[in-house]
Amino acid sequence: MSTIELAEELTALNFEQLSKDDIEQIQRLILDYSAVTLCGSVQPWGRMLTAWARQNGSGKSTLIGSGSGASAAVAGMVNGTSAHGYELDDTHDKSMSHPGTVVISAAFAVGDELGASGKDIMIAIVAGYEAMARVGMAANPLNVIEFGRHPTCLFGPFGAAAAAAHLMDMDGAGLAKA
Repeated sequence: MSTIELAEELTALNFEQLSKDDIEQIQRLILDYSAVTLCGSVQPWGRMLTAWARQNGSGKSTLIGSGSGASAAVAGMVNGTSAHGYELDDTHDKSMSHPGTVVISAAFAVGDELGASGKDIMIAIVAGYEAMARVGMAANPLNVIEFGRHPTCLFGPFGAAAAAAHLMDMDGAGLAKA
Protein backbone atom coordinates (compact mmCIF):
# COMPACT_ATOMS: atom_id res chain seq x y z
CA MET A 1 0.00 0.00 0.00
CA SER A 2 1.36 3.42 -0.91
CA THR A 3 1.47 6.42 1.41
CA ILE A 4 -1.28 8.18 -0.51
CA GLU A 5 -3.50 5.09 -0.44
CA LEU A 6 -3.12 4.79 3.32
CA ALA A 7 -3.71 8.52 3.78
CA GLU A 8 -6.86 8.39 1.66
CA GLU A 9 -8.15 5.40 3.61
CA LEU A 10 -7.51 7.14 6.93
CA THR A 11 -9.10 10.45 5.95
CA ALA A 12 -12.18 8.64 4.61
CA LEU A 13 -12.99 7.07 7.99
CA ASN A 14 -16.24 8.24 9.55
CA PHE A 15 -18.00 7.69 12.85
CA GLU A 16 -20.86 5.74 11.31
CA GLN A 17 -18.40 2.96 10.41
CA LEU A 18 -17.73 2.25 14.07
CA SER A 19 -19.51 -0.60 15.84
CA LYS A 20 -20.78 -0.40 19.39
CA ASP A 21 -17.76 -2.48 20.46
CA ASP A 22 -15.42 -0.05 18.67
CA ILE A 23 -16.98 2.91 20.46
CA GLU A 24 -16.72 1.19 23.83
CA GLN A 25 -13.05 0.37 23.20
CA ILE A 26 -12.32 3.98 22.25
CA GLN A 27 -14.04 5.11 25.44
CA ARG A 28 -11.86 2.72 27.47
CA LEU A 29 -8.74 4.04 25.74
CA ILE A 30 -9.77 7.62 26.50
CA LEU A 31 -10.46 6.75 30.14
CA ASP A 32 -7.07 5.02 30.45
CA TYR A 33 -5.32 7.95 28.77
CA SER A 34 -7.09 10.46 31.00
CA ALA A 35 -6.12 8.58 34.17
CA VAL A 36 -2.44 8.17 33.30
CA THR A 37 -2.22 11.75 32.04
CA LEU A 38 -3.78 13.15 35.19
CA CYS A 39 -1.39 11.03 37.26
CA GLY A 40 1.61 12.29 35.29
CA SER A 41 0.43 15.90 35.38
CA VAL A 42 0.91 16.14 39.14
CA GLN A 43 4.40 14.63 39.10
CA PRO A 44 7.47 16.89 39.06
CA TRP A 45 7.95 16.60 35.29
CA GLY A 46 4.27 17.30 34.64
CA ARG A 47 4.26 20.33 36.91
CA MET A 48 7.45 21.70 35.32
CA LEU A 49 6.05 21.34 31.81
CA THR A 50 2.74 22.91 32.82
CA ALA A 51 4.59 25.87 34.36
CA TRP A 52 6.65 26.21 31.17
CA ALA A 53 3.47 26.08 29.06
CA ARG A 54 1.83 28.80 31.14
CA GLN A 55 4.86 31.05 30.61
CA ASN A 56 4.53 30.61 26.86
CA GLY A 57 1.00 31.89 26.44
CA SER A 58 -2.46 30.46 26.62
CA GLY A 59 -4.77 28.79 24.18
CA LYS A 60 -7.91 26.72 23.77
CA SER A 61 -6.28 23.32 24.26
CA THR A 62 -6.52 21.89 27.77
CA LEU A 63 -3.45 21.15 29.86
CA ILE A 64 -4.85 18.12 31.67
CA GLY A 65 -4.78 18.45 35.45
CA SER A 66 -4.03 22.17 35.49
CA GLY A 67 -7.19 24.05 34.59
CA SER A 68 -5.10 25.98 32.06
CA GLY A 69 -5.00 26.10 28.30
CA ALA A 70 -2.25 26.31 25.72
CA SER A 71 -1.76 26.11 21.99
CA ALA A 72 -2.51 22.71 20.46
CA ALA A 73 1.19 22.02 19.90
CA VAL A 74 2.15 22.85 23.48
CA ALA A 75 -0.82 21.02 25.04
CA GLY A 76 -0.11 17.94 22.93
CA MET A 77 3.50 17.86 24.09
CA VAL A 78 2.74 18.53 27.77
CA ASN A 79 -0.15 16.06 27.94
CA GLY A 80 1.75 13.42 25.98
CA THR A 81 4.71 13.68 28.34
CA SER A 82 2.41 13.42 31.36
CA ALA A 83 0.66 10.41 29.83
CA HIS A 84 3.88 8.51 29.18
CA GLY A 85 5.77 9.42 32.36
CA TYR A 86 5.11 6.18 34.21
CA GLU A 87 4.75 4.00 31.10
CA LEU A 88 1.31 2.90 32.30
CA ASP A 89 -0.19 3.98 28.98
CA ASP A 90 -1.71 1.59 26.48
CA THR A 91 0.45 -0.63 24.29
CA HIS A 92 -0.02 -1.88 20.75
CA ASP A 93 1.86 -5.16 20.90
CA LYS A 94 2.61 -5.65 17.21
CA SER A 95 4.18 -2.21 16.82
CA MET A 96 5.64 -2.24 20.34
CA SER A 97 4.43 1.32 20.83
CA HIS A 98 2.16 3.41 23.04
CA PRO A 99 -0.38 5.02 20.68
CA GLY A 100 -2.60 6.77 23.21
CA THR A 101 0.19 8.95 24.50
CA VAL A 102 0.67 10.45 21.07
CA VAL A 103 -2.63 10.01 19.26
CA ILE A 104 -5.06 10.97 22.01
CA SER A 105 -2.85 13.89 23.06
CA ALA A 106 -2.95 15.20 19.48
CA ALA A 107 -6.67 14.52 19.04
CA PHE A 108 -7.61 16.25 22.28
CA ALA A 109 -5.33 19.23 21.66
CA VAL A 110 -6.43 19.84 18.07
CA GLY A 111 -10.03 18.97 18.92
CA ASP A 112 -10.05 21.57 21.71
CA GLU A 113 -8.57 24.22 19.45
CA LEU A 114 -11.11 23.56 16.69
CA GLY A 115 -14.12 22.98 18.95
CA ALA A 116 -14.56 19.45 17.56
CA SER A 117 -17.36 17.15 18.66
CA GLY A 118 -16.78 14.01 20.69
CA LYS A 119 -17.60 11.92 17.63
CA ASP A 120 -15.05 13.81 15.55
CA ILE A 121 -12.40 13.29 18.22
CA MET A 122 -13.21 9.59 18.47
CA ILE A 123 -12.85 8.94 14.74
CA ALA A 124 -9.65 11.01 14.70
CA ILE A 125 -8.33 8.70 17.42
CA VAL A 126 -9.20 5.69 15.27
CA ALA A 127 -7.35 7.20 12.30
CA GLY A 128 -4.34 7.96 14.47
CA TYR A 129 -4.16 4.51 16.03
CA GLU A 130 -4.52 2.89 12.63
CA ALA A 131 -1.75 5.01 11.11
CA MET A 132 0.63 4.45 14.00
CA ALA A 133 -0.02 0.70 14.15
CA ARG A 134 0.39 0.16 10.42
CA VAL A 135 3.60 2.15 10.17
CA GLY A 136 4.92 0.47 13.29
CA MET A 137 4.21 -3.04 12.09
CA ALA A 138 5.68 -2.32 8.65
CA ALA A 139 8.87 -0.92 10.19
CA ASN A 140 9.66 -4.10 12.16
CA PRO A 141 9.73 -2.76 15.72
CA LEU A 142 12.27 -5.32 16.93
CA ASN A 143 14.81 -3.86 14.51
CA VAL A 144 13.92 -0.37 15.66
CA ILE A 145 14.65 -1.34 19.26
CA GLU A 146 17.81 -3.20 18.26
CA PHE A 147 19.10 0.03 16.71
CA GLY A 148 18.49 1.82 20.01
CA ARG A 149 15.34 3.69 19.05
CA HIS A 150 12.01 3.90 20.86
CA PRO A 151 9.10 2.78 18.64
CA THR A 152 6.64 5.33 20.03
CA CYS A 153 8.97 8.20 19.11
CA LEU A 154 9.37 6.94 15.56
CA PHE A 155 5.82 5.81 14.79
CA GLY A 156 3.95 8.34 16.91
CA PRO A 157 4.24 11.30 14.55
CA PHE A 158 2.32 9.32 11.92
CA GLY A 159 -0.51 8.72 14.38
CA ALA A 160 -0.55 12.32 15.59
CA ALA A 161 -0.58 13.61 12.01
CA ALA A 162 -3.44 11.30 11.04
CA ALA A 163 -5.53 12.32 14.06
CA ALA A 164 -4.91 16.03 13.50
CA ALA A 165 -5.48 15.77 9.74
CA HIS A 166 -8.81 14.07 10.33
CA LEU A 167 -9.94 16.84 12.66
CA MET A 168 -8.74 19.49 10.20
CA ASP A 169 -10.74 17.85 7.37
CA MET A 170 -7.64 17.23 5.28
CA ASP A 171 -7.88 14.94 2.31
CA GLY A 172 -5.52 12.06 1.62
CA ALA A 173 -3.08 14.24 -0.31
CA GLY A 174 -2.88 16.67 2.61
CA LEU A 175 -2.24 13.91 5.13
CA ALA A 176 0.36 12.28 2.89
CA LYS A 177 2.31 15.56 2.95
CA ALA A 178 1.92 16.10 6.71
